[in-house]
Amino acid sequence: DFNRGINAAINTAFENASGKYLLLLAGDDSLESNVLEIIVKELDNADYIVLYPGIMRTDINGKKIEPLNIVSKDRFEILNTIFMNRSCLFSPGMSMRKDIFAKYLYPLDNSMCLHQDTQMHVKLLLNGEPKFLDDNLILYRFDDNVGNISGSFISLSRDRMETEILMDTFLNIDDINLLKKIFAKEIDKTKLEPKIEYLEFFLGNMALLSSEWYRK
Repeated sequence: DFNRGINAAINTAFENASGKYLLLLAGDDSLESNVLEIIVKELDNADYIVLYPGIMRTDINGKKIEPLNIVSKDRFEILNTIFMNRSCLFSPGMSMRKDIFAKYLYPLDNSMCLHQDTQMHVKLLLNGEPKFLDDNLILYRFDDNVGNISGSFISLSRDRMETEILMDTFLNIDDINLLKKIFAKEIDKTKLEPKIEYLEFFLGNMALLSSEWYRK
């Protein structure tokens, strides 16, 4: 009856999906030839939690512009960057087994809109290794003529609200070694030994080291 947002749409798609695998793709993006065949072969022998194909940026007419590069393919460095600064992954084309989605993601939080994909990345990477394909199989369409509303008051307020929810996702960590790997540089700097018993205190101190004010 009304638009409940992207996560509600993905939840509905998952509930009605009959296949073994899931691939996320926005309505204005597209796939190179034989992508589904490549991804199915990859996931058939998967010992990782999520697959990220390479992405090629295109203009509104589908002309290829440049590949979208990520800052790192290291699971722990990615999680550190998301916690301390910003999202550094792209969601178009991300693929996984349906049972992985059921175990770690479903149901997605309908209140998340701006950072819904980032929260998905965090939940998955806290629980397993990703795999990145070098080939740019996903065509990500970008329209330079569409105005950017991210600076509006409403969008800024929503961003801050969702950032708080996103940061709280890290409270699901229950592995001390995972904490040590994600925050290795910060632990070395502060000499603060992480313990699961005071996870909120530890993560609060890590957040204070962020260069981004609202994360602090």
